Amino acid sequence: MVRNKRKTRATLPAGMESGDLGASKWSLGPPSGSFTKYQPERGRMQQQLMLPDTLYPDARPFSNGTHGTIFLATGEAGEKLILKRLAKNGAGKQRIRNEIEAGIRLRGIPQVPFFHRHMETEEHTWLIFDFVDGVDLLTWMEDFNFEPVEEHTVRQIALQIIHTLDHVHSRGISHKDIKLENLILDTTTGLISILDFGLCYSFSKGKDHLCKDFAGSREYSPPELLLTYGPFSATKADVWSLGVTLYALLYGCFPFGFDTKTAEEMISSGRHPSPTFPEDVVVSSDAVDLLSKMIEVDPDKRLDLRQIVLHPWFDELCGPEEPSASP
Repeated sequence: MVRNKRKTRATLPAGMESGDLGASKWSLGPPSGSFTKYQPERGRMQQQLMLPDTLYPDARPFSNGTHGTIFLATGEAGEKLILKRLAKNGAGKQRIRNEIEAGIRLRGIPQVPFFHRHMETEEHTWLIFDFVDGVDLLTWMEDFNFEPVEEHTVRQIALQIIHTLDHVHSRGISHKDIKLENLILDTTTGLISILDFGLCYSFSKGKDHLCKDFAGSREYSPPELLLTYGPFSATKADVWSLGVTLYALLYGCFPFGFDTKTAEEMISSGRHPSPTFPEDVVVSSDAVDLLSKMIEVDPDKRLDLRQIVLHPWFDELCGPEEPSASP
């Protein structure tokens, strides 16, 4: 990610002012419900062969990804849908299970695309979600030549992601791949949605969040995932990734370089560097302090989501009332 000068800073739509977030946004939702783990319904799946073509005759290719193809389609009520066609091979099988598990658990959470159903053909699994209109934050920054985003705009983005992610965690899911590409901005409303739970980690309510799956996106992955082979807290990993994401928005670059030499030195030494903060970008001391506590190498010292919303950096959005986090 390279910063170049441009004439206009990226901002949220007019009307999406800090006061519009509302004092109620500060109250993080309590964990809710028990969880039913996804179990493949083999007999039922075999009866659904080729149904995607039958139910969605207007499906048309939208984009191609590393793990599958995305189609746009229209639902029975005229709603716009996304159809993800994923191949049943190798590591893709686990990604499919993750997406279905997360889709079922996370139904009803605002800013997480609603998961309708999954279907099976002989070679593919099809996942059907509501369509989310907007642009991912990486493309949004590309459109502005990766110029640093104004701080008040990043606050609004951050608060939305934190609250959505807190609800996700309360349902027993850690995303494990929070990054600019997986965050969609609706440029009309200013709302941010979290997509792509293919690398997520699911856990039972009241159980330890420790994860043994080390898949992730290197630029956003915490030291405990990159450098160790023991279980790590997936929820704390989400905090690190979110910190890297906010850093990228505020500075227009990533906090760490991962060229081959740097990666080799880090692995051989077993030490991950702490973040540095460019002096040529004007960022408040509160923002720097928060980022340093989110991108904290020691996961035991890293803030959790409920500590983050109490940080002074968010006082501007809170207004006259003090922020509160539910227990």
